[in-house]
Amino acid sequence: MLATLDSIIVLTLKAIKEPEFRLLTLYMNNYIFGLSVWIDLRRRKNFLSTLLQMHHEIRPFVEKNLTNTFVYFINFLLAIQSITFVCANVRGGMAEFYAYGYPVTSPYNQVFLILFKAILYNILYPIFPTLMTFLLALICHRISSQIRDLTSEISEFSPEEFSNSKQMAAFNCKRKIDEALFILQKVFSFPSLLLCTSHFICCCIHIGWFILLYNSDKIWALKINYTIAFMNSAISLLVFLWAVGGLPLEMEAFKNEFRRKLQHRLILRGKADEIDLGKALNEEPTFVLSGCGIVYFRRSTILSLIASIITYTLLLLNTDQ
Repeated sequence: MLATLDSIIVLTLKAIKEPEFRLLTLYMNNYIFGLSVWIDLRRRKNFLSTLLQMHHEIRPFVEKNLTNTFVYFINFLLAIQSITFVCANVRGGMAEFYAYGYPVTSPYNQVFLILFKAILYNILYPIFPTLMTFLLALICHRISSQIRDLTSEISEFSPEEFSNSKQMAAFNCKRKIDEALFILQKVFSFPSLLLCTSHFICCCIHIGWFILLYNSDKIWALKINYTIAFMNSAISLLVFLWAVGGLPLEMEAFKNEFRRKLQHRLILRGKADEIDLGKALNEEPTFVLSGCGIVYFRRSTILSLIASIITYTLLLLNTDQ
């Protein structure tokens, strides 16, 4: 919380002192969002623990090494942002920026202050939000894989083999998945909205800043910083929407396959001893993760999001000019 307050003070003073940096007042929202996500997840830590436990039971975790490598890569990549400022010729200006406008003359103090403040701010955003986005995308991807495996298992049954016991077994597996999805919505409804909003803001701002600095040869550190930040936010958004948007698609595929098998079986055997589970499936709405009921995350929103980023970036550039 103190780190968030410190970042707000630093960015506000910079925007007041140099009007061309007034977009920083918009960027400070990312630190507030990061803190809000942490507070909300901490408040729902019991539900989050239950979700992770159910997630492991539904599909045991086997990609541990790959996940650890990805997490280390994210932290290493974002650490480059801090190192570039230390190595660049803008080190004095960055130290003054982090010192609330007061000049820092000692090179050692400059390096220490830049590394300390930059790492602290990067933890608030983008490291923590990126890791939470990755966690949410990973959970959704693994639930989608479980639904896909269940659909594939049903498709391998012949109509004669798809007996009442097989139907009930598949239905019970789906019920466990539905419980996990219910808790997923409960835990990540508010954080998912904040995470997507912060990544969206970051994409717009860093594209705009990179365009403004494109013809400048003196601030290469800022160019590297903005490029890394944009790539991080853009990839996080795309991965998140692709993984979360796969849930309704896989669930619809499961329902279609289940109904198709039931229809074939009913044609062959009639309805004498059958349980009409297809009707129950038809009455169930398809799960779509939403951010507080405001935004519904589907894969179809990716193109709309790209268009929105371009539009708002142009608006920010016109406003800044």
